[in-house]
Amino acid sequence: MSSPWHRGHRLRLSLLLVLTSCGLGVTWWMAAGTGDGSSQLAWLEAAVTAVLVAAIAETLWLLAGHRAVTRRKRTLAVRVAAATARIDRIPAASRPAAGAVCTAERMTRYHRGDCPLVGRKPVVWSSVEESRSAGRRPCGICDP
Repeated sequence: MSSPWHRGHRLRLSLLLVLTSCGLGVTWWMAAGTGDGSSQLAWLEAAVTAVLVAAIAETLWLLAGHRAVTRRKRTLAVRVAAATARIDRIPAASRPAAGAVCTAERMTRYHRGDCPLVGRKPVVWSSVEESRSAGRRPCGICDP
């Protein structure tokens, strides 16, 4: 899966962190060159401001990522709900019995009905015992 931050987010954060680093370097250099406490205090205030800018930039970056992840979770929830609705529309007569597993032609493993490896393949429903006796092993993904 791709990063929740797009290129613009990363570029802005990088730019602000570089500017903050430069600001800290300049304030350190200017404060180190003086022995006067009052002028050092002014440079210290500038350094604190640079650190605050960096903290705000990083917070905004994290919030942008959080928003992107939340959007993806909502989209996934809608897709899962739609898939569940399709399963619920299957007539009761054609639904498998409780505890049944499915296989398809040329499969060496048996799966739960919602396993992504089954997909839209035409399946045959059977019990776990029947699948094992046919030489099939359980799927490592859906763990039926």
